[in-house]
Amino acid sequence: MRSWYLGALVYFTLQWLLVSASATNRTIDDTYGDPVTQFQVAYTANWNPGQSCTGCAVQPDPSQAFDGTWHDTTSNNPNSTSPHSATLKFNGTAIWVYCILANTAGTGVTIFTNASFELDGAIAGTYEHDPAPSQGPFLYNISVFSKTELSMAEHTLVMTAVQGSEPSLLLFDYAVYT
Repeated sequence: MRSWYLGALVYFTLQWLLVSASATNRTIDDTYGDPVTQFQVAYTANWNPGQSCTGCAVQPDPSQAFDGTWHDTTSNNPNSTSPHSATLKFNGTAIWVYCILANTAGTGVTIFTNASFELDGAIAGTYEHDPAPSQGPFLYNISVFSKTELSMAEHTLVMTAVQGSEPSLLLFDYAVYT
């Protein structure tokens, strides 16, 4: 009887350890950062807290944004030497970045999205969104970048609104990492 009890105790202890060691998703909010690590997103000077920006022409519904917030930037000067970048640091094995995409706005307002992503100093991807008014004025919770199977370490992700052949709007909402 005693060996059965000891065997069960070892089995359940190992199961508990396996469950405890499983990957955990954490969110980095554009405004409030990571509540666990206290890391805040670092923005270059060209970004605005979108929900409180009275001069911003593109105004998504705050109730549709994660935690009611987003940050926006428009890269609309091809001669600018100042990048429109946001830097996120995380310790994990995967990351997903979510943005709000604009499909409609007033005449002359930039709503095309062209973003580049650099992970740990290397180019990791790009994302483009051509506005599609038939899909509604805004699209929320859109994954614009993901990278999995990273080594378990601290990583740095830099997201940049790219000024290509036309201006680019970037509405960053949040990121999730594991």
